[in-house]
Amino acid sequence: MAYIGKKPTDVPLTAGDITDGTISNSKLAQDIISAETELAVAPADTDEFILSDAGTLKRIDYSLIKGGGGLIHLQTTNITTGTASVEFTSNIDSTYNAYFFVLSDVHPATNSQPLEMTVSTDGGSSYISTNYAFSHQGRKQDGVELSHSATNDSVIDLSSQNVGNADDESISVQLQLHKPSGTNGHKVINGTSGVIDGDNRISSSVFGAMNYSTTAAITAVKFAFGSGNIDRGNFTLFGVANS
Repeated sequence: MAYIGKKPTDVPLTAGDITDGTISNSKLAQDIISAETELAVAPADTDEFILSDAGTLKRIDYSLIKGGGGLIHLQTTNITTGTASVEFTSNIDSTYNAYFFVLSDVHPATNSQPLEMTVSTDGGSSYISTNYAFSHQGRKQDGVELSHSATNDSVIDLSSQNVGNADDESISVQLQLHKPSGTNGHKVINGTSGVIDGDNRISSSVFGAMNYSTTAAITAVKFAFGSGNIDRGNFTLFGVANS
């Protein structure tokens, strides 16, 4: 700024001298910390965080704070209206040794139906419809034992009892798919289920299953009722962290 006569005395810059938006991003140093760029995926192991170590700012790799083991959320499908099936056609690969599915409050449109699972070796282009074997052991609320099994079925049943279609009846399942990317052996599927049947009674069962027609990698799975649509339900896939 030009002046006449004696140069004015320098005065320190204050916060009030700079209004919001005066300094643009282009004027900032490249190492400035800002929120201009979003990280929309999980951090890489070498991504860094800043923390205060007894008042001294330091950076630390994500690999040192992310922890080991645990469940990694991969996908969720929420059903709120009639849908024929729910498929997971991605995220099932060699990244994890095991995958964990949580199916919550799954309600059929048609009364007294089994919830069923089939697997695919081609990313869901087709699903295997033969040579499923499974075994269930369960119990009704009145203590009556349940036993349900098959040696050559077209699907995997996920419960010992069929599911009722009254508004307050449904099935919830937790199941594990083990080493789907392997090609040396058949893929083991195991889990637990709780069912409210058409008489509004609760039952539970544990089960194990496999398809013995192939040892190829499983790359997709499908859930559907034996007949009719899925009216509601939450279907979530997790990867089980290897370490």
